[in-house]
Amino acid sequence: MPRKSTPSDLELVTAVLGDSEEYPSGTAASMRSLLATGLDGIVAALKEGKGETELPSELLRLVGKVLQDASAQCLAGLKGKEADAAAALAKCEVSDAAKDLASAALEEAMVKLQGLKAELTAAKAAEKREQCNYSEVQATTQSILDGHAALEGQLAKSESMAQAAGELQTGVEANELSPTVDSVLEYLAENGAEQALQAAARSAFQRSPAERHPFDVIALDAVQANLASYRAAASEQVAASAANAERARAEVLGAWAILDVARDQIMATKEAIVEAELALEQASESFTTAETEAKVLRQALSGCLVQQTLSESAAAEINTALAALGRIADAAAPASAAPAEASEDVKMAEDLPVGPVLVEGRRVATAGAGRA
Repeated sequence: MPRKSTPSDLELVTAVLGDSEEYPSGTAASMRSLLATGLDGIVAALKEGKGETELPSELLRLVGKVLQDASAQCLAGLKGKEADAAAALAKCEVSDAAKDLASAALEEAMVKLQGLKAELTAAKAAEKREQCNYSEVQATTQSILDGHAALEGQLAKSESMAQAAGELQTGVEANELSPTVDSVLEYLAENGAEQALQAAARSAFQRSPAERHPFDVIALDAVQANLASYRAAASEQVAASAANAERARAEVLGAWAILDVARDQIMATKEAIVEAELALEQASESFTTAETEAKVLRQALSGCLVQQTLSESAAAEINTALAALGRIADAAAPASAAPAEASEDVKMAEDLPVGPVLVEGRRVATAGAGRA
Protein backbone atom coordinates (compact mmCIF):
# COMPACT_ATOMS: atom_id res chain seq x y z
CA MET A 1 0.00 0.00 0.00
CA PRO A 2 1.30 3.52 -0.76
CA ARG A 3 2.19 5.48 2.36
CA LYS A 4 0.12 8.53 3.14
CA SER A 5 2.08 11.75 2.74
CA THR A 6 2.31 14.07 5.74
CA PRO A 7 0.16 17.18 5.18
CA SER A 8 2.03 20.45 4.92
CA ASP A 9 1.56 23.31 7.36
CA LEU A 10 -0.44 25.16 4.75
CA GLU A 11 -2.74 22.15 4.28
CA LEU A 12 -3.20 21.80 8.04
CA VAL A 13 -4.26 25.43 8.42
CA THR A 14 -6.45 25.38 5.31
CA ALA A 15 -8.26 22.22 6.44
CA VAL A 16 -9.24 23.76 9.78
CA LEU A 17 -9.90 27.23 8.38
CA GLY A 18 -12.17 26.03 5.61
CA ASP A 19 -14.37 23.69 7.74
CA SER A 20 -16.59 26.05 9.73
CA GLU A 21 -18.94 23.25 10.77
CA GLU A 22 -16.28 20.99 12.29
CA TYR A 23 -14.31 23.90 13.79
CA PRO A 24 -16.81 26.75 14.42
CA SER A 25 -15.74 30.29 15.35
CA GLY A 26 -17.21 33.80 15.46
CA THR A 27 -16.08 34.57 11.88
CA ALA A 28 -18.58 34.11 9.06
CA ALA A 29 -18.23 30.90 7.06
CA SER A 30 -17.94 32.85 3.81
CA MET A 31 -15.04 34.91 5.16
CA ARG A 32 -13.31 31.77 6.40
CA SER A 33 -13.76 30.15 3.01
CA LEU A 34 -12.19 33.18 1.32
CA LEU A 35 -9.28 33.12 3.75
CA ALA A 36 -8.74 29.40 3.21
CA THR A 37 -8.85 29.83 -0.57
CA GLY A 38 -6.47 32.79 -0.52
CA LEU A 39 -4.09 31.59 2.19
CA ASP A 40 -1.60 30.27 -0.34
CA GLY A 41 -1.52 33.66 -2.09
CA ILE A 42 -1.24 35.54 1.20
CA VAL A 43 1.80 33.51 2.22
CA ALA A 44 3.34 33.87 -1.26
CA ALA A 45 2.83 37.66 -1.13
CA LEU A 46 4.59 37.83 2.23
CA LYS A 47 7.49 35.76 0.96
CA GLU A 48 7.88 37.90 -2.19
CA GLY A 49 7.92 41.07 -0.13
CA LYS A 50 4.61 42.33 -1.49
CA GLY A 51 3.23 43.11 1.92
CA GLU A 52 4.02 46.87 1.87
CA THR A 53 0.33 47.66 2.25
CA GLU A 54 0.17 45.48 5.39
CA LEU A 55 -2.82 43.66 3.87
CA PRO A 56 -1.16 40.22 3.65
CA SER A 57 0.07 40.54 7.24
CA GLU A 58 -3.36 41.63 8.47
CA LEU A 59 -5.00 38.75 6.63
CA LEU A 60 -2.57 36.29 8.21
CA ARG A 61 -3.35 37.77 11.62
CA LEU A 62 -7.04 37.37 10.85
CA VAL A 63 -6.43 33.71 10.06
CA GLY A 64 -4.74 33.35 13.43
CA LYS A 65 -7.67 35.04 15.17
CA VAL A 66 -10.13 32.67 13.45
CA LEU A 67 -8.12 29.66 14.60
CA GLN A 68 -7.82 31.07 18.11
CA ASP A 69 -11.59 31.65 18.30
CA ALA A 70 -12.20 28.13 17.01
CA SER A 71 -9.83 26.76 19.65
CA ALA A 72 -11.60 28.69 22.42
CA GLN A 73 -15.04 27.48 21.29
CA CYS A 74 -13.78 23.93 20.91
CA LEU A 75 -12.32 23.92 24.42
CA ALA A 76 -15.53 25.40 25.83
CA GLY A 77 -17.51 22.68 24.07
CA LEU A 78 -15.05 20.08 25.34
CA LYS A 79 -15.68 21.16 28.94
CA GLY A 80 -19.38 20.71 28.33
CA LYS A 81 -18.77 17.26 26.83
CA GLU A 82 -16.61 16.30 29.81
CA ALA A 83 -19.36 17.46 32.19
CA ASP A 84 -21.94 15.47 30.21
CA ALA A 85 -19.72 12.37 30.34
CA ALA A 86 -19.14 12.78 34.08
CA ALA A 87 -22.89 13.16 34.70
CA ALA A 88 -23.62 10.13 32.49
CA LEU A 89 -21.00 8.11 34.36
CA ALA A 90 -22.53 9.07 37.71
CA LYS A 91 -25.96 7.98 36.46
CA CYS A 92 -24.45 4.70 35.27
CA GLU A 93 -22.91 4.04 38.66
CA VAL A 94 -26.23 4.67 40.41
CA SER A 95 -28.04 2.53 37.83
CA ASP A 96 -25.48 -0.27 38.15
CA ALA A 97 -25.91 -0.24 41.92
CA ALA A 98 -29.69 -0.42 41.50
CA LYS A 99 -29.27 -3.29 39.06
CA ASP A 100 -27.03 -5.14 41.52
CA LEU A 101 -29.65 -4.70 44.26
CA ALA A 102 -32.38 -5.90 41.91
CA SER A 103 -30.23 -8.88 40.94
CA ALA A 104 -29.65 -9.75 44.61
CA ALA A 105 -33.39 -9.43 45.32
CA LEU A 106 -34.15 -11.68 42.35
CA GLU A 107 -31.67 -14.29 43.55
CA GLU A 108 -33.11 -14.11 47.06
CA ALA A 109 -36.66 -14.55 45.70
CA MET A 110 -35.57 -17.57 43.65
CA VAL A 111 -33.84 -19.18 46.64
CA LYS A 112 -36.88 -18.53 48.84
CA LEU A 113 -39.23 -20.11 46.30
CA GLN A 114 -36.99 -23.16 45.95
CA GLY A 115 -36.87 -23.49 49.74
CA LEU A 116 -40.65 -23.29 50.01
CA LYS A 117 -41.08 -25.93 47.32
CA ALA A 118 -38.73 -28.19 49.27
CA GLU A 119 -40.77 -27.46 52.42
CA LEU A 120 -43.95 -28.40 50.56
CA THR A 121 -42.44 -31.72 49.51
CA ALA A 122 -41.42 -32.41 53.11
CA ALA A 123 -44.85 -31.31 54.39
CA LYS A 124 -46.61 -33.68 51.99
CA ALA A 125 -44.37 -36.54 53.11
CA ALA A 126 -45.11 -35.69 56.75
CA GLU A 127 -48.84 -35.56 56.04
CA LYS A 128 -48.65 -38.96 54.38
CA ARG A 129 -46.85 -40.42 57.41
CA GLU A 130 -49.34 -38.89 59.82
CA GLN A 131 -52.23 -40.17 57.71
CA CYS A 132 -50.84 -43.71 57.97
CA ASN A 133 -50.27 -43.29 61.69
CA TYR A 134 -53.79 -41.94 62.19
CA SER A 135 -55.28 -44.86 60.25
CA GLU A 136 -53.34 -47.33 62.40
CA VAL A 137 -54.29 -45.60 65.65
CA GLN A 138 -57.88 -45.33 64.49
CA ALA A 139 -58.03 -49.07 63.68
CA THR A 140 -56.48 -49.96 67.04
CA THR A 141 -58.82 -47.62 68.87
CA GLN A 142 -61.83 -49.00 67.06
CA SER A 143 -60.83 -52.51 68.07
CA ILE A 144 -60.48 -51.41 71.71
CA LEU A 145 -63.82 -49.60 71.61
CA ASP A 146 -65.51 -52.60 70.02
CA GLY A 147 -64.11 -54.82 72.78
CA HIS A 148 -65.26 -52.36 75.42
CA ALA A 149 -68.73 -52.23 73.86
CA ALA A 150 -68.87 -56.04 73.88
CA LEU A 151 -68.00 -56.07 77.58
CA GLU A 152 -70.63 -53.46 78.28
CA GLY A 153 -73.08 -55.70 76.40
CA GLN A 154 -72.11 -58.64 78.55
CA LEU A 155 -72.60 -56.56 81.70
CA ALA A 156 -76.01 -55.43 80.50
CA LYS A 157 -76.95 -59.00 79.68
CA SER A 158 -75.83 -60.24 83.12
CA GLU A 159 -77.95 -57.56 84.75
CA SER A 160 -80.89 -58.44 82.53
CA MET A 161 -80.57 -62.14 83.33
CA ALA A 162 -80.33 -61.40 87.06
CA GLN A 163 -83.49 -59.32 86.84
CA ALA A 164 -85.29 -62.04 84.85
CA ALA A 165 -84.21 -64.70 87.35
CA GLY A 166 -85.45 -62.56 90.21
CA GLU A 167 -88.85 -62.16 88.57
CA LEU A 168 -89.01 -65.90 87.95
CA GLN A 169 -88.15 -66.59 91.54
CA THR A 170 -91.06 -64.46 92.77
CA GLY A 171 -93.40 -66.49 90.60
CA VAL A 172 -94.93 -65.90 87.16
CA GLU A 173 -97.61 -67.83 85.26
CA ALA A 174 -96.19 -71.04 83.78
CA ASN A 175 -97.19 -70.26 80.21
CA GLU A 176 -95.32 -66.97 80.46
CA LEU A 177 -92.16 -68.55 81.87
CA SER A 178 -90.86 -70.59 78.99
CA PRO A 179 -88.99 -67.92 76.94
CA THR A 180 -87.55 -66.26 80.03
CA VAL A 181 -86.59 -69.55 81.64
CA ASP A 182 -84.92 -70.67 78.43
CA SER A 183 -82.98 -67.36 78.20
CA VAL A 184 -81.73 -67.60 81.78
CA LEU A 185 -80.79 -71.26 81.39
CA GLU A 186 -78.98 -70.55 78.09
CA TYR A 187 -77.04 -67.72 79.78
CA LEU A 188 -76.09 -70.08 82.61
CA ALA A 189 -74.94 -72.64 80.06
CA GLU A 190 -72.90 -70.01 78.18
CA ASN A 191 -71.08 -69.15 81.38
CA GLY A 192 -70.32 -72.80 82.29
CA ALA A 193 -72.97 -73.55 84.94
CA GLU A 194 -73.24 -77.22 85.90
CA GLN A 195 -75.78 -79.34 84.04
CA ALA A 196 -77.36 -80.47 87.34
CA LEU A 197 -77.89 -76.83 88.37
CA GLN A 198 -79.44 -76.03 85.02
CA ALA A 199 -81.88 -79.00 85.33
CA ALA A 200 -82.76 -78.21 88.95
CA ALA A 201 -83.28 -74.55 88.08
CA ARG A 202 -85.66 -75.41 85.19
CA SER A 203 -87.81 -77.56 87.56
CA ALA A 204 -87.77 -74.91 90.27
CA PHE A 205 -88.67 -72.06 87.87
CA GLN A 206 -91.64 -74.07 86.52
CA ARG A 207 -93.19 -74.41 90.02
CA SER A 208 -94.93 -71.60 91.80
CA PRO A 209 -93.27 -70.35 94.98
CA ALA A 210 -95.85 -72.19 97.07
CA GLU A 211 -95.22 -75.50 95.30
CA ARG A 212 -91.42 -75.38 95.49
CA HIS A 213 -89.50 -77.86 97.59
CA PRO A 214 -86.54 -76.92 99.77
CA PHE A 215 -84.22 -78.22 97.07
CA ASP A 216 -85.88 -75.86 94.57
CA VAL A 217 -85.12 -72.91 96.84
CA ILE A 218 -81.49 -74.03 97.13
CA ALA A 219 -81.26 -74.35 93.32
CA LEU A 220 -82.74 -70.89 92.71
CA ASP A 221 -80.42 -69.34 95.32
CA ALA A 222 -77.47 -70.97 93.50
CA VAL A 223 -78.70 -69.47 90.20
CA GLN A 224 -78.81 -66.00 91.78
CA ALA A 225 -75.33 -66.51 93.22
CA ASN A 226 -73.98 -67.51 89.79
CA LEU A 227 -75.69 -64.59 88.08
CA ALA A 228 -74.29 -62.18 90.71
CA SER A 229 -70.84 -63.64 90.13
CA TYR A 230 -71.18 -63.20 86.37
CA ARG A 231 -72.38 -59.62 86.83
CA ALA A 232 -69.49 -58.78 89.16
CA ALA A 233 -66.93 -60.24 86.75
CA ALA A 234 -68.49 -58.36 83.82
CA SER A 235 -68.49 -55.14 85.84
CA GLU A 236 -64.77 -55.50 86.65
CA GLN A 237 -63.94 -56.14 83.01
CA VAL A 238 -65.96 -53.10 81.89
CA ALA A 239 -64.22 -50.92 84.47
CA ALA A 240 -60.77 -52.07 83.31
CA SER A 241 -61.72 -51.72 79.67
CA ALA A 242 -63.11 -48.23 80.19
CA ALA A 243 -59.65 -46.87 81.04
CA ASN A 244 -58.18 -48.44 77.92
CA ALA A 245 -61.04 -47.04 75.87
CA GLU A 246 -60.40 -43.52 77.21
CA ARG A 247 -56.70 -43.77 76.41
CA ALA A 248 -57.53 -45.06 72.94
CA ARG A 249 -59.91 -42.17 72.34
CA ALA A 250 -57.23 -39.71 73.49
CA GLU A 251 -54.65 -41.30 71.21
CA VAL A 252 -56.89 -41.15 68.17
CA LEU A 253 -57.73 -37.52 68.91
CA GLY A 254 -54.01 -36.76 69.26
CA ALA A 255 -53.21 -38.54 66.01
CA TRP A 256 -55.99 -36.59 64.30
CA ALA A 257 -54.66 -33.31 65.72
CA ILE A 258 -51.16 -34.07 64.44
CA LEU A 259 -52.56 -34.99 61.02
CA ASP A 260 -54.58 -31.78 61.00
CA VAL A 261 -51.44 -29.76 61.79
CA ALA A 262 -49.62 -31.49 58.92
CA ARG A 263 -52.47 -30.61 56.55
CA ASP A 264 -52.47 -27.02 57.79
CA GLN A 265 -48.73 -26.89 57.14
CA ILE A 266 -49.31 -27.96 53.55
CA MET A 267 -51.94 -25.26 53.07
CA ALA A 268 -49.74 -22.60 54.67
CA THR A 269 -46.76 -23.61 52.53
CA LYS A 270 -48.88 -23.53 49.37
CA GLU A 271 -50.05 -20.02 50.25
CA ALA A 272 -46.45 -18.98 50.92
CA ILE A 273 -45.43 -20.40 47.54
CA VAL A 274 -48.11 -18.33 45.80
CA GLU A 275 -46.80 -15.21 47.54
CA ALA A 276 -43.19 -16.17 46.74
CA GLU A 277 -44.04 -16.71 43.08
CA LEU A 278 -45.64 -13.26 42.95
CA ALA A 279 -42.59 -11.76 44.69
CA LEU A 280 -40.31 -13.56 42.21
CA GLU A 281 -42.31 -12.18 39.29
CA GLN A 282 -42.07 -8.67 40.71
CA ALA A 283 -38.34 -9.09 41.40
CA SER A 284 -37.82 -10.33 37.85
CA GLU A 285 -39.68 -7.34 36.42
CA SER A 286 -37.67 -4.97 38.62
CA PHE A 287 -34.41 -6.56 37.51
CA THR A 288 -35.42 -6.38 33.85
CA THR A 289 -36.31 -2.70 34.26
CA ALA A 290 -33.04 -1.98 36.08
CA GLU A 291 -31.03 -3.92 33.49
CA THR A 292 -32.70 -2.08 30.61
CA GLU A 293 -32.16 1.28 32.28
CA ALA A 294 -28.51 0.44 32.94
CA LYS A 295 -28.07 -0.56 29.30
CA VAL A 296 -29.66 2.67 28.06
CA LEU A 297 -27.50 4.76 30.39
CA ARG A 298 -24.37 2.88 29.30
CA GLN A 299 -25.24 3.61 25.69
CA ALA A 300 -25.75 7.27 26.60
CA LEU A 301 -22.37 7.28 28.37
CA SER A 302 -20.76 5.74 25.31
CA GLY A 303 -22.27 8.48 23.16
CA CYS A 304 -20.99 11.16 25.56
CA LEU A 305 -17.50 9.65 25.52
CA VAL A 306 -17.54 9.56 21.72
CA GLN A 307 -18.52 13.25 21.61
CA GLN A 308 -15.82 14.04 24.19
CA THR A 309 -13.24 12.16 22.11
CA LEU A 310 -14.32 13.99 18.96
CA SER A 311 -14.01 17.34 20.76
CA GLU A 312 -10.56 16.40 22.05
CA SER A 313 -9.53 15.39 18.55
CA ALA A 314 -10.86 18.67 17.10
CA ALA A 315 -9.06 20.67 19.80
CA ALA A 316 -5.81 18.86 19.02
CA GLU A 317 -6.27 19.49 15.28
CA ILE A 318 -6.90 23.19 15.87
CA ASN A 319 -3.82 23.38 18.10
CA THR A 320 -1.81 21.64 15.38
CA ALA A 321 -3.12 24.16 12.83
CA LEU A 322 -2.19 27.07 15.15
CA ALA A 323 1.34 25.67 15.50
CA ALA A 324 1.52 25.25 11.72
CA LEU A 325 0.35 28.86 11.23
CA GLY A 326 3.13 30.04 13.53
CA ARG A 327 5.68 28.20 11.42
CA ILE A 328 4.15 29.64 8.25
CA ALA A 329 4.42 33.17 9.69
CA ASP A 330 8.07 32.58 10.63
CA ALA A 331 8.89 31.20 7.21
CA ALA A 332 7.03 34.01 5.37
CA ALA A 333 9.05 36.83 7.00
CA PRO A 334 11.60 38.03 4.27
CA ALA A 335 15.15 37.39 5.49
CA SER A 336 16.68 40.18 3.33
CA ALA A 337 14.39 42.90 4.56
CA ALA A 338 15.73 45.86 6.53
CA PRO A 339 15.49 45.46 10.30
CA ALA A 340 12.73 48.06 10.60
CA GLU A 341 10.71 46.45 7.83
CA ALA A 342 11.34 42.90 9.05
CA SER A 343 10.16 43.76 12.53
CA GLU A 344 6.58 44.18 11.34
CA ASP A 345 6.50 40.65 9.97
CA VAL A 346 8.05 39.27 13.11
CA LYS A 347 5.52 41.24 15.17
CA MET A 348 2.75 39.73 13.06
CA ALA A 349 4.04 36.22 13.80
CA GLU A 350 4.44 36.98 17.49
CA ASP A 351 0.85 38.27 17.69
CA LEU A 352 -0.46 34.80 16.81
CA PRO A 353 -1.76 32.67 19.74
CA VAL A 354 1.24 31.20 21.47
CA GLY A 355 1.45 28.65 24.25
CA PRO A 356 -0.08 25.32 25.31
CA VAL A 357 -3.78 24.55 25.56
CA LEU A 358 -5.18 22.23 28.25
CA VAL A 359 -7.18 19.25 26.93
CA GLU A 360 -8.40 17.02 29.80
CA GLY A 361 -5.38 17.86 31.89
CA ARG A 362 -2.90 17.48 28.98
CA ARG A 363 -0.89 20.42 27.59
CA VAL A 364 -1.08 20.52 23.77
CA ALA A 365 1.31 22.82 21.90
CA THR A 366 -0.26 25.67 19.91
CA ALA A 367 1.04 28.27 17.46
CA GLY A 368 4.52 29.48 18.10
CA ALA A 369 5.51 26.35 20.06
CA GLY A 370 9.10 25.44 19.46
CA ARG A 371 10.14 28.85 18.09
CA ALA A 372 13.39 30.21 19.35
